[in-house]
Amino acid sequence: MTQDVNEFMESLKISESLKDQLRKKEYAVENLRRISRYAVIDKNIYYNMCLSITDLEDCYVSEIVDLIEEKIVINENMLNKCIELAQRRKCGEKKGALADYVRSVSFDDHKLKEAAEQFDNLKELMSHVSKDDEMVFYDPKRVIAVLKGLNVKSKKIERKGILNEGKLRYLHKAGENPQISEEILQEHLKRTNGEIITRFPPEPNGYLHIGHAKAMYLDFNFGNRCILRYDDTNPANEMAEYYESILDDVRWLGYVPWKITSASDYFDELINFAKQMIKNGSAYVCHLSTEEIKAQVQSPYRDRSPEVNTALFEEMICGKWKEGTAILRLKMDMESKNMLMHDLIAYRIIEKDHLKADKKYHVYPSYDYTHCINDSLEDITHSFCSREFFSRRASYYWLLDNLRVYKPVQWEFSRLNISNTVLSKRKLNALIHKKIVIGWDDPRLFTLRGLRRRGVPPQAINAFVEKIGITFNDSIVDVRLFENIVRDFLKDRQIVNVIYDPTEMEIEGQGVILIDGDDFRQENTEGFLRLTYGQPVGLVNKCAVELINIDNGLLKVRQTDKTFKSRIHWLQKDLQNVKIKVRELSHLFKSFNPEEKDFLEDVDPDSMLIVDGLCESRIMDVKVGDVVQFFRKGWYCRDEDENGFMMFNKTVGMKK
Repeated sequence: MTQDVNEFMESLKISESLKDQLRKKEYAVENLRRISRYAVIDKNIYYNMCLSITDLEDCYVSEIVDLIEEKIVINENMLNKCIELAQRRKCGEKKGALADYVRSVSFDDHKLKEAAEQFDNLKELMSHVSKDDEMVFYDPKRVIAVLKGLNVKSKKIERKGILNEGKLRYLHKAGENPQISEEILQEHLKRTNGEIITRFPPEPNGYLHIGHAKAMYLDFNFGNRCILRYDDTNPANEMAEYYESILDDVRWLGYVPWKITSASDYFDELINFAKQMIKNGSAYVCHLSTEEIKAQVQSPYRDRSPEVNTALFEEMICGKWKEGTAILRLKMDMESKNMLMHDLIAYRIIEKDHLKADKKYHVYPSYDYTHCINDSLEDITHSFCSREFFSRRASYYWLLDNLRVYKPVQWEFSRLNISNTVLSKRKLNALIHKKIVIGWDDPRLFTLRGLRRRGVPPQAINAFVEKIGITFNDSIVDVRLFENIVRDFLKDRQIVNVIYDPTEMEIEGQGVILIDGDDFRQENTEGFLRLTYGQPVGLVNKCAVELINIDNGLLKVRQTDKTFKSRIHWLQKDLQNVKIKVRELSHLFKSFNPEEKDFLEDVDPDSMLIVDGLCESRIMDVKVGDVVQFFRKGWYCRDEDENGFMMFNKTVGMKK
């Protein structure tokens, strides 16, 4: 081998053993040189070719290089298909067949593209065809015929927008998540048929908020199937109404779960896994207090024998220990810098019956123990969660590897934070408990119930989530962005005239009408553009008027041809007008980020003002939940009647 060849080999970023193998092949170096000229297309193409070149006959390696030089193979996926075909045809096939095939399946050909999209890759396609019929793939027309004959549904996922941007583009495909053994992976793929499965796992201890809408957007749109799984491991905090409201909100946003499960469905399996870990010395019964555990005290009970721990755990299961006197902990790594590897709690005693369990339980699993096992049992491929769970990755994988079961991949994204509000259940509970808001569905809150009562369309919520994207970095989204998107979805709603603080206006020679009290001032002030002395105003669909005088509260005006600065709306004074009540709503908190201070002290006391309104009679046709535009004021949603009056909640004001 010449000196320049040796230098080239040394420059390759591959292992020494692979270099040795390549040196033994007649055409290897020359082919690698040719590949290197096109490595800028995709570094993975170059790397994969280096790895595969030792497994292929030289003629096929040269042939694939020819395709790269022709820029026919332009991505890693197509390269892998070429390699796979070549590996299946190492012997006995004429040189050139592979190149002919690859050229024939050019993605410029619409029919072949349609056919190719019915399958994830050629490997699956070949699994449906006998070896004797392999040559069918050299004839594009026969490829289409075979595909149509098989009539197999596509597992290919066409992701659009934010689901094909940033880090989401590079997430693993089904079967690429590493496992402790190849057998576990193959069994998983057999059960799932290679599909991507996600889950949306809310805890039924409260109502969902707009942050959950972001999670749902990712969970329900990323894969082939999404499971709605209630994370119901603590019966002390769970209520039947939360189960119902969660499912209702999921459906309201337009999502259909592939199936609905609960953590409680797996209680018996979870207990059996715990017994398995006790038996292999990976779990133990502990009697330290909560304070001692938080102080990172190493448990003096850590080295009990599996036999003793088994007996004690059986006693816990049977209700022989009182709440707070015993827990089951995982024997992890007390020396780890990651605090969440310090012997996490797997089971605790809670003396309360579970709403959904069909038998009595005295012990209940923790989130850290349950969540990853549930993901494994349900063959989840992508376990999406908010970024505070990043530090839980180590314990997530440790537990599944210890149990030697299928292991999903956990991937974290940032929580949704919106200005001038709070979203945490703890803070929402505090607002409700102190009667600062009227409940979980208070229209000032960003709970899904509150937004629905406020008249926000579910499509606007999904569009907002899509607009802000799925990212890893935390930030606060200005609420005005959300309001602008809501306006876009409401702009075609019915317009009605509504006036507050009705003020009578007598037009000389024409009669009496009613205008909004805010559209008149006795004294002109800077920036005021409506009716006052010396400043005329236009009446919508009528005429311009100027103020003559005020007689006992009655505005006396006359028609004028003078130039005016603005138009105002009005109502005819008659018995057909309808009295309504309106909740004028503004941001619940005064600060952009109420999290920076005592949020309870930051509440705006004027964020909900109930005003009396007068409206034209067609308002009677508006049903509860419908949104209409109040001319010049904004959009409003009809709520349940109160004290005999129609009640409306402000959805969003006019854009300023």
